[in-house]
Amino acid sequence: AADEAADEAADEAADEAADEAADEAADEAADEAAASFFAATPNAPDEGDTTEGDTTGLGSAMRINTETLDSLTNFVGDASMSRSQMRDDVSSLKGVVANLYANVERFGAQLRELEIEADTRITARSKAPQASDDEEFDPLELDRYTKLQELSRGLTSNLDGLGEIQDALNDFVHKTESSLQRQDRLNRDLQDEIMQVRLVTFGGIAPQLRQLSRRTARSLDKDIELRVLGDSVRLDKTILDGVTPALEHLLRNAIDHGIELPQVREAAGKPRTGQIDIECRQVSREIIIEVRDDGSGMDLDKIRLKAIDNELLTPDQELTPDTVMQVISQSGFSTADRLTTISGRGVGMAAVQNSLRRLSGSIRYESPADGVGSRFIINLPISLAVSSALFVQSGGTEFAVPARAIERVANIDAERLRQALAQEQALIEIDQRQYKVIDLADYLGLPSSLAESSGNQAVILVDAGVQNIAVLIDQLGDTQEIVVKNLGEHLARIPIYAGATIRPNGDVVLVVDLVGISYYESTLLKVDTAAQGDEQRPLIMVVDDSLTIRKAAERDLASLGLECVTASNGVEAQQLLQRDAPSMILLDIEMPEMDGFQFLEWLRSESAHQTVPVAIVSSRSTQKYVDKAHTLGSNAFLGKPYLLDHLIDVLNTHLSLDSPIENTQNQGDGL
Repeated sequence: AADEAADEAADEAADEAADEAADEAADEAADEAAASFFAATPNAPDEGDTTEGDTTGLGSAMRINTETLDSLTNFVGDASMSRSQMRDDVSSLKGVVANLYANVERFGAQLRELEIEADTRITARSKAPQASDDEEFDPLELDRYTKLQELSRGLTSNLDGLGEIQDALNDFVHKTESSLQRQDRLNRDLQDEIMQVRLVTFGGIAPQLRQLSRRTARSLDKDIELRVLGDSVRLDKTILDGVTPALEHLLRNAIDHGIELPQVREAAGKPRTGQIDIECRQVSREIIIEVRDDGSGMDLDKIRLKAIDNELLTPDQELTPDTVMQVISQSGFSTADRLTTISGRGVGMAAVQNSLRRLSGSIRYESPADGVGSRFIINLPISLAVSSALFVQSGGTEFAVPARAIERVANIDAERLRQALAQEQALIEIDQRQYKVIDLADYLGLPSSLAESSGNQAVILVDAGVQNIAVLIDQLGDTQEIVVKNLGEHLARIPIYAGATIRPNGDVVLVVDLVGISYYESTLLKVDTAAQGDEQRPLIMVVDDSLTIRKAAERDLASLGLECVTASNGVEAQQLLQRDAPSMILLDIEMPEMDGFQFLEWLRSESAHQTVPVAIVSSRSTQKYVDKAHTLGSNAFLGKPYLLDHLIDVLNTHLSLDSPIENTQNQGDGL
């Protein structure tokens, strides 16, 4: 009997386990189906959302390729720019009409003076002695028109005709302005309609996140309840697709590092089931996504000790909630005792930062008021297609700055800014917050006017959640809606530019990515030890006429632990060689004054520099140019754009190093 009871209990347990597994499988299958549906349907309806009189259901929906929507958005943006240019032309025409009006007024006054002069001459003739007795009437008794009077009356008639032309032009200008206003409204309506087609509900990724939550919790033996709030908020599908991997990592991180095991939670007086909330809300034209949990929170002391071990901080440096993102976002940093795919293998938060930067987004960490759990807040634009931008002048060049990246604009004393820039870290405190000062003109290699400035200077404050920056500019301009154009594969890899836009007058203006600069400046360099201070780093000379390429190459080489000097052409490189002895030269071909081939030929003829390795870096990468470079004595050839890993291979091959250079940035992009 005991055996039968044991068998029955075992059968019941097996049946319950089978039923539970079947239920979980059914739930996952339903979630997968829902996730695939929302991913495939650009504008899927919310659950329970019905339209009165709609009997067709989803049969009335139509799939639209995202690339088609991007093209339509670009066309609308181009139409907006054309309309702006027409508005400027009409304004110029109004100025011409006003000038014409002033000239007509002046012409009429002069003509009246001419008529008075002509009449005066007739009166003078009447008082003069009669030249002959044959004249029966004097000039006052009978009008006799002189040539001067005939001309003045003809001019008067022409003036009337000119006035009619002026009135016609004035009417034309007013009608054109009215047409432009109507076109402006229609264009905005069209743009809004296209944007509505691009928008999807945030709840579309809820099944995907719930499935990931269950799978991760099951593998870690934890009980998790995930709530997705604000699922009706609508945002651009491109933005949603881009932020989903970041949310997935934050969710895995919360389950792995934040939520405790059930027995630990019970001992701490918490419910066995951990709570994770992912809330989305829209504020103005910005999307805010908050990821919070009720777990143990971030151990700042453990993070600080790990950062000191990794030589990211010195023992005397404190770690605050405001600066913790800079540390945990470093590639390879992890507080986990054992790196797994769940914890991101040490590159998870760095990948989150990179994905958000591509979306012009930011992330910051906030300590909860009650001290329980952790909160990560992501800020994103509602769309990347059309945005508002502030135009600024810096170094004699106009740039556009996305308005959503600007915390505020402040006026700071120029002397205070000069003192901050003279420091090694270039930090300044504004309203009890630390900002890193960046002179935009000097940062981009343009002539800076800060040294001659006096009084207050305009500074753009940026809070990207990692490194707060205060960007010094020369002059503020106007704010306009812009369409951001892609810079292409070559320049798109440079983190300081988000694209370009076209002004109504046809000028192309670069869009400066202040959030990207903030991310770039948040990279913490390893603390130099005494041994590292005595070590002589190889010197690389970059010869290229493009300022952007020189700046980016300088930063890439610095991140690899190499010294760098730059020259804009062969003549300047010759002058630098009299002072510096580079370990290797990266050489462009097409340059003014002395091109790359001419410089390479001269270099190989000089006994002092014959053995210096030279790598040609050029967009002219056909076999003819490669053969020419090797004939003149180049050691390697890299086509633009090159991968950073390929450059590292060239450096490791031709430099005498104790240990090979490694790509610590976990990225393959170069210039």
